[in-house]
Amino acid sequence: MVRETFSRRSLLAGVAATTASVAGCTGEGSCRPVFDGIERVDGSEMRIYDVEIAVDERLYLSCRWLEGIRPTLTVFDPDEEPLWTVERIERVERIVEISRSGIYSVVAYNESTANSGQWEMTVAAYRGWCSDVF
Repeated sequence: MVRETFSRRSLLAGVAATTASVAGCTGEGSCRPVFDGIERVDGSEMRIYDVEIAVDERLYLSCRWLEGIRPTLTVFDPDEEPLWTVERIERVERIVEISRSGIYSVVAYNESTANSGQWEMTVAAYRGWCSDVF
């Protein structure tokens, strides 16, 4: 199977996006959670988490598959270029060092056209040390 390269803009063209926010985490650093919860995503749908990040911050994300279709995650930089993609995730935890300020997007996508998937997601921006991240 050959997979085409895509931009965040092309993903947004055909699918509605959902964003959510939660209360801030505690710790010795500064942490801004964008989403921390469980998502059920129907076939061919996605969730997009936009987070504004400064150079001295990091992007933290964690995804754990719970049931159904496994998600594909892509992180986009402020120019909407993909930084990395992980397909059919069972569990992933990543810290992304930020090279420039701007709005970064984490897209969790269900590639199935018929089946739903459920996964646990955490997306946050942090500086220093955050007890909810480590």
